[in-house]
Amino acid sequence: MLGYSALEAGLAFLPFTAGIIIGAGLSQGLVAKVGARELPLIGMTMAVAGMLLFIRLQPGGEYVTDFLPGVMLASIGMGLTFVPITLIATSGIPNSDAGLASGLFNTSQQIGGAVGLAVLSTLAVSTTEDTLAGVSGQPTENEQAQALVDGFHVAFLGSAVLIAAAAVLLFLLLSREDVVTVGEGETAAATPV
Repeated sequence: MLGYSALEAGLAFLPFTAGIIIGAGLSQGLVAKVGARELPLIGMTMAVAGMLLFIRLQPGGEYVTDFLPGVMLASIGMGLTFVPITLIATSGIPNSDAGLASGLFNTSQQIGGAVGLAVLSTLAVSTTEDTLAGVSGQPTENEQAQALVDGFHVAFLGSAVLIAAAAVLLFLLLSREDVVTVGEGETAAATPV
């Protein structure tokens, strides 16, 4: 709880956008070098580490030392993930179905994000309310701040678990051979193992 205004909070999140841009830019060249399957695994691992760094946040923490490292690690990891995942999802599709495949992929991302946000927000609010319910009497400002942060911690942990689960599924369902030519700039069918 840094006490930022709405404008200050918005500006504080700009590095997240910058990190995604950096990661996406790096992934363009790294797909061919690292592999279209391996690069998102690296990116997801970075994103999980970033989410876990957020768990150490406490009321009164510092932006640069407590918040920014998690933001940069998670956002660059997400940027490293987006490009190869998109390549995998849309490769091997006939030209006549490319628009449909891209639309389905983008729709699944939007729905997944909305559902994930709803679930994680519900967990955060529930944890915050449970923490406040355990306080005897009227909660102080510090107790309210700590309860809110406790709720955020649950959401960050939930995010880390979901990203880790996605990485495990990617590892188990796609073999390197299924996506090797995607990393070489060719189209290949990304079929489950």
